Amino acid sequence: MNRLLLGALLGAFLAGLRLAPGAELLQWPVVEAEQAYRMRAGGLLLVAGALLCAGRILDGHSRSAWLVGIFIGVTLESLAGNLGPENHSAAWPLVPVALVLLIILSRRKPVGEEEGEPTNSQEASLLPAVTAALIGMGFALGLEGTARVLRRLGGGLPLDDGVFASALTLSVVVGGLSFGGLLAQREGKTRQGRAHMAAGLLGALALLGSLIALRGVSTPRGLRSYLARFSFFDLDASLFGQLPYDFLLGSLVFVLPGFALGALLHGIRLRSTLASLFLGGAAGLMAIPRFLDHGPELDVVSGPHSAQLIRWGMCAIGLGGVFWCFKKRALLRAPSGLALGLGSLAAALSPYLIPVQQLRVLPAWERFPRPFAEVFDTPQGQISIHPSAPGIDRVALDNRDLTPDRERGGIDARRLKAATALLDPARKMAGARALLIGQLTPGRALVLESEGIAHLDRTGAWWRSMGWLEQRLFRDRSDMRPSAGGILDPESARAGIAAGDYDLVIALPQSGAAPMAPAPNLPDGTLAVAWFDGEAALSRRSLPEPVLVVSDGLSHLSLGLVWGAVLSATPQPGRPAALRAGKPRTGTGRNEWMFMRPDDRRRRCQVELAERLRDANASNDFRFLTRGLAEHFIVQERSSPWGDRAEKTEVSKEALASFTEALTVGEPDALTREVWDGLAAVLAGKREIEAIDVWLRPAAEIWPVWPELERAIALADLESLDPQAAIARLQALVRHDPDDFEAVRLLGKAHEQAGQPDQAAEAWQTLLDRQPESRRTRRKLALAWVAAGEFDLARPLLRDLLKENPEDRELWGLLNPVGTEDSDGGFDPSD
Repeated sequence: MNRLLLGALLGAFLAGLRLAPGAELLQWPVVEAEQAYRMRAGGLLLVAGALLCAGRILDGHSRSAWLVGIFIGVTLESLAGNLGPENHSAAWPLVPVALVLLIILSRRKPVGEEEGEPTNSQEASLLPAVTAALIGMGFALGLEGTARVLRRLGGGLPLDDGVFASALTLSVVVGGLSFGGLLAQREGKTRQGRAHMAAGLLGALALLGSLIALRGVSTPRGLRSYLARFSFFDLDASLFGQLPYDFLLGSLVFVLPGFALGALLHGIRLRSTLASLFLGGAAGLMAIPRFLDHGPELDVVSGPHSAQLIRWGMCAIGLGGVFWCFKKRALLRAPSGLALGLGSLAAALSPYLIPVQQLRVLPAWERFPRPFAEVFDTPQGQISIHPSAPGIDRVALDNRDLTPDRERGGIDARRLKAATALLDPARKMAGARALLIGQLTPGRALVLESEGIAHLDRTGAWWRSMGWLEQRLFRDRSDMRPSAGGILDPESARAGIAAGDYDLVIALPQSGAAPMAPAPNLPDGTLAVAWFDGEAALSRRSLPEPVLVVSDGLSHLSLGLVWGAVLSATPQPGRPAALRAGKPRTGTGRNEWMFMRPDDRRRRCQVELAERLRDANASNDFRFLTRGLAEHFIVQERSSPWGDRAEKTEVSKEALASFTEALTVGEPDALTREVWDGLAAVLAGKREIEAIDVWLRPAAEIWPVWPELERAIALADLESLDPQAAIARLQALVRHDPDDFEAVRLLGKAHEQAGQPDQAAEAWQTLLDRQPESRRTRRKLALAWVAAGEFDLARPLLRDLLKENPEDRELWGLLNPVGTEDSDGGFDPSD
């Protein structure tokens, strides 16, 4: 029982040492790889020290209960509860506590053992210790290289890592119980060394097998083929991130290395040798950032990548065997010893003998697979660039977005505007200095410049890659890059914050699991805003109040934590909404996520966040708005991936009634306007004429000259064949804002429907003056001139349009109408 308890404590402690994003403000979107590996290596060093200080509990040949306890501890911490720390600050207090418990439990004598009973000799021996350390280093490198690739096939949550770890530890238990006795029964140092070498070489071969298995499932076709073999679970690639999916993938790549590692952990007799195994593993983890460092020049074609860690792991294991053979040359005289020596030499040379290509794991489960432009590996993970729209590239880290795509660009801009709106207007007029923790894009640069940011520094865990990424993202928009400010390493950024160099610090989120961090220590005059993605699990988080909330219409919510500013608890006209966050509520548990589709997880997270905001603001002026948001997100359902945003969004009468009541509180704040803008877009996209008449028209009467509402109502008038009503509404809107291009477009359409080609041509000309490259607008203008009888004005434009598209038969007929002198000869676009 003592060994079982010791193993459970050890497994839970090691599984809990995952450094979650948000350990501090600068690691809000992504944790620094050096710090994460340093923390995990520190856990292994702690275990090694405890083993060296331990008493008799692990002495002897059998460690079956100890290995079973490790599996239980890892599984319980990873899947069954919230035992592990959520952030770095919560993890460090566990270190001395775990050390004391490990030593106390280790020094307890097994039941029935007498005080004077002899134990195994723990004599110091350099040879087995060095060999075990090299083998441990090899396993750490190889398993981490495997896990880094495997993580990209999961759902992007820490729970996925927990399932993979459980699959590995289960393999370790089975390997220890099945093969550990073969090592433990070897008497004498030479035989023990030979057995350890054999187990290590089998581990090296197992790591090679893991690499081959990963190569097979890293492609969409290979992944689907593997999952199809397990018809009992009824799995396919769309169920990524669920427990059966993760466990089957983890078992595939970890089963063989786990067997070899389990045999070593079970069969090594001396505690000093066992401690050396953990010391080597710690050294291997510490070396990983250096192995994956590109150096001063980022090489995205042939630079280092995660799969190469498997080769280096095999090399370290082989060096362990070579070191043993060098010290025990007599071993090579026997045929078996010679075979082991040659195998160790081959493993040591594996970086030169085994070619390994980068495994570019991209989402195989998406209905529309992401095209990618570049993919390369960094210590933080795999960075990939995906074209999202013409001129818009999306950057992802391990398939989790660092920058928005075209659909999320709106809420990303609202985050930045909400953060900069908290600055003092005088400071913005003078030119504010800001630090952006996240990847800069042309869209983000444009928003920040327009909001008065004159000096913009950038940093992040992947700061070494930021320069190359900016060159790539700004390749056609170099004039949009900030004129002042640069890319800083995290240490310099921390020093700048401490010195008060910045008026504003903005930390942008990464899609996936929500980070959590303690309040930063900011100097006076520095404002910091750290953003959450509303699709992350926030219901159980303890959040400082109040919080900023922005919305992308009716599709997404985003929540921001604010430090260094005083926020009003009541709605302010046009200002960001500062809402109460309330107490953590009981939401979907950690283990429940593993049985939900990722799309259902994201929807459920939005519902729980909206319900939490509703409950927290039930007695203030935001009660109607938050109630409407909760009612809205509750009715959302899974929809076709081919539909647009309006088709995917459900609108309920209960939510509409609550949103209407929110307009009676006072002049709308920014969040209320965002919600109604989204409501107008959805109803207009759905062509819900009756709903527009019932809900939008009264709202427009309460707060007139609301562009989004006016455009939606004008579109309803056009659908109802009442173009004159639409013209009157749109003309007022254009007078209010001549740069409202959408209103000008609808005005031209209304004049066309009303049979007023002259006025329609005037509207299209106005729009063309602002968008001279728009073929659609030029075509509309040409048709309007033809309808108005202005053939002299239409003819040059028709010729240009036909040169661009000679297949446009309608324009041919307009240029050469039947009965004219040119109609028989036709039109040659080359004229």
